[in-house]
Amino acid sequence: KMSLQAQKLSARCNNDQKQGESLQNYSLSLIKLLNKILSKNEKAVFNFDEMLKDRFIEVICDSSLRREIRRFSFEENSLSVGDFRQIILHWTEIIRLSLSL
Repeated sequence: KMSLQAQKLSARCNNDQKQGESLQNYSLSLIKLLNKILSKNEKAVFNFDEMLKDRFIEVICDSSLRREIRRFSFEENSLSVGDFRQIILHWTEIIRLSLSL
């Protein structure tokens, strides 16, 4: 049986970004929730970084960007979720700025 915290994480991970929620805020909320769960039970979540990276990739709307990020994740699988998140947020910001020109 899943703990209440694990159920919350599962529910959050199965939901997409909220309307108007930035990728940065969405990923941060996932990380905070997971850290809260892990602080109560270190064995509650298996393969923390991989799970967060996969979920982070899935919510990216642009399919070509998502494909490139998935490739990057595979090639750079040793990156921590924090480093991975920073790189991806940087990429998405560059794309957002280039589209607004």
